[in-house]
Amino acid sequence: MSMNIFPASRRFRFTLIVLASLTVMEVAHSQTTNSWIAPSNGKWERVNRWDDGLPSVTQSAVIISNATSKVVTINARTARKFPNSLVISNLTVSAPDGVNNTLFLHNTGTIALHILNALTIGLIPDGSPGGGAELISAGVHADC
Repeated sequence: MSMNIFPASRRFRFTLIVLASLTVMEVAHSQTTNSWIAPSNGKWERVNRWDDGLPSVTQSAVIISNATSKVVTINARTARKFPNSLVISNLTVSAPDGVNNTLFLHNTGTIALHILNALTIGLIPDGSPGGGAELISAGVHADC
């Protein structure tokens, strides 16, 4: 005969607290955005150029919109070595007035940038152009 030292109601409360904590942590994690913070051109997979590391589907948005003109490049090496970074929830490429930010996809073969929810390119908050995308032998798959 095995004896349980914790009454059922206490175990139930503990289980609820643990589940609630895990849910709050998951919601907080899923609400993160990942912004390009480098002031210059660079490769998509360069972790130190993003404020939350390599882009991933667990982030609510990937944003290229800071205040200096730049080109962020996704190429064959990115597609081959970092394919998981090419599946993201939302993507915004924009820029403040007088600045142009570009996402350049080049020669990625059969691996496309896959955007699950929303894609916004070229608009700043007032609606004027400020960002762009250029594709050469590359693809974008947007579910939005």
